[in-house]
Amino acid sequence: YACTSLKALKQTIHEFFRRLKKSTYILSASLPTLDEEGNVLTHADDPDILFENGTSAEDNVGTWSLESNEDVRKAFVQAEQFFLRHRSQNVTSNMKRPTLVLHVTKDPNAT
Repeated sequence: YACTSLKALKQTIHEFFRRLKKSTYILSASLPTLDEEGNVLTHADDPDILFENGTSAEDNVGTWSLESNEDVRKAFVQAEQFFLRHRSQNVTSNMKRPTLVLHVTKDPNAT
């Protein structure tokens, strides 16, 4: 299912990481890096992979923070647009639905 608000996204994160009792993390998102067949690759799969815009996974460019409901909505719109563009160019792709890569990092200002 897709989260439609920041609150729902944070609740999903809390459910996944049951040990987290406080919101002591920062959320950001990016579009996935895909192989030739449309499979989502992790940065560990190949750190030299280039995103569609020519930046590498190491650059962390193309990552945006998720701090509000509007940020979450925009992220899913970007994922939908990426998916539709990818499917129109790759008929045999394994990518079956819009996909976001969520980045969860510790909040350096957390106490």
